Amino acid sequence: MEVCAFFDVDETIWNEKSVITFYQFYLDITKGDKADFFWEQFNKNVKNTISAGISREELNAWFYLEHFSGVSVSHLREIAEQWSIKKFNQPSFWQDKVIERIEYHKNKGHAIVLVSGSFREVLAPLAKRLGVTDILCSPLEEKDGCYTGNMLGSPMIGYGKANAVSDYLREHHIDPVHCYGYGDDTTDIPFIGTVGNSYIVINNNHDELSVLAEIMGYQTLNV
Repeated sequence: MEVCAFFDVDETIWNEKSVITFYQFYLDITKGDKADFFWEQFNKNVKNTISAGISREELNAWFYLEHFSGVSVSHLREIAEQWSIKKFNQPSFWQDKVIERIEYHKNKGHAIVLVSGSFREVLAPLAKRLGVTDILCSPLEEKDGCYTGNMLGSPMIGYGKANAVSDYLREHHIDPVHCYGYGDDTTDIPFIGTVGNSYIVINNNHDELSVLAEIMGYQTLNV
């Protein structure tokens, strides 16, 4: 019987929102001494976009369209590898208890699947480090070796993640009842709810999520 353990990544496996910290690193590499200016402008644009009342899903799609349109995929891959080398060597970057859970599942022979609103080039070094082969992430359109900024499907947030997990289980003929799901945010509730063993990862004694887990009958992993 095949069993999968699905893990959210940002603030679950590692302690950061990877799209944001990667983009700051990307600006440092590509903009040189003008990086601080572009970073400040980026943060202003994010705040204005959020103030306009858009959803998390729309914000995710906006980011890729606004910042990755016409960007070389191979160039992003090179910078992401540099970013990962820098981050992976920082002990505080990792959620140690979640890494322990991943190793637990691997020792049980369970397949590990990463589920993230981040993108392939950032997640690939993590998958390699963990010995993971399957990644469900933001489906970005590629043309002539560059990203167009458009998505080929729904953003991997909320029900986008849930649908991706459900599709994966169906395509691989895996019974969700025996599978596991781990996420740290209310937007992860739909995807961890698609499997039989649902875990909410609690950061910094997050009372709201603890109460939510109790109401929904989910297990918690305190980190």
